[in-house]
Amino acid sequence: MPGKRKFSDLNAQPAVHESRRVQVYGDKPKPAKKAKKIDFENRTPTSAVNDLKKHIRDLRRKLIRLQDLPADVRAENERALAAYEQELALAEQKKVRDACIKRWHMVRFFGELEKFWLVIWLNLCANWSESRETKSNKASEEIQEATFSS
Repeated sequence: MPGKRKFSDLNAQPAVHESRRVQVYGDKPKPAKKAKKIDFENRTPTSAVNDLKKHIRDLRRKLIRLQDLPADVRAENERALAAYEQELALAEQKKVRDACIKRWHMVRFFGELEKFWLVIWLNLCANWSESRETKSNKASEEIQEATFSS
């Protein structure tokens, strides 16, 4: 088993291959990641109902509290509010539609499953009744043979 390392060995930088020197920062601090900027004006429409409700609440508060907004800003905020409310209505309709589709899928699935098990049960009953009929036919034939042969 190797002995303990000396303190001077711990402080020494390990040798890095030339191709990897770019990835090793050494004494310099790591560069900070740039924050992603979210552009709310040119964003794609989302189906998140809670985000839409949040934007609607914010715009309503802004329009109520800030009465001395410039006319163009107020008009822009009112247009944005109307657009968000329209998106919210569409998103809620989509949510209800998806719930109905899911429910109908479940009804169809369990209906098919019920039909499947019903077919299996009917087959079992038919097989059981056929086997019982053949057994009873054999028994009645044996009884008839026994009575007529004697």
